[in-house]
Amino acid sequence: MSHSHRLFISLAAAALSVAGAAHAAKPGSSPAGGTTSTSSGLWTCSVTADVSVAANACAGFVSGNDQPGNVASLLASAGWTGLGTLTQYKDTNPAAGTTMANAALALFDLVKSGTDASQGTLNLLMNIGTPFVLTIKGGSNFAAYRYDQGLSAGSQLLVDVPGANQNGLSHVSIYANAGSITSAVPEPGSYALMLAGLGGLGFLVRRRGV
Repeated sequence: MSHSHRLFISLAAAALSVAGAAHAAKPGSSPAGGTTSTSSGLWTCSVTADVSVAANACAGFVSGNDQPGNVASLLASAGWTGLGTLTQYKDTNPAAGTTMANAALALFDLVKSGTDASQGTLNLLMNIGTPFVLTIKGGSNFAAYRYDQGLSAGSQLLVDVPGANQNGLSHVSIYANAGSITSAVPEPGSYALMLAGLGGLGFLVRRRGV
């Protein structure tokens, strides 16, 4: 084989290696977004690259669905304590508005990206206290993200499944204490204060008109 042929084959192999690496790693997801584990081949989570609102800790990705039993096992293996009794809130139909499963409460709405199958936007519809856990399901794997700070209704979280081998975003769930979730609608006391303020404003307007 001539020297020029050997050089051509070497360059072609290098090009294929670079192309394969580019396909395996999404732009912006590595190294902060996660790396593959040599033992399992699964991607590791990131508290900053996978979620737009930084989490306090994360665990996974692990094989399986984010059902309560699997999530409990993952949280125990991660050594997370002080979470209380967690209830799963899950949007079962991200493409068609809020359809919550496992709880009769419209806590959030997940909207998948129309341009990137691995991304979606979680729109929080109610206030949520601490602590709570967000789980992201991508392909046949999931990860958990712990939050020790609350979020208010109207907050948005961009979620991103790291790695092309996750087959895109399936869904997300929020595990929270039912007592920490409150409605975004003002309480009766707030309405009373608002009416009192309007009444006072009307009184001042009338006085100035005299």
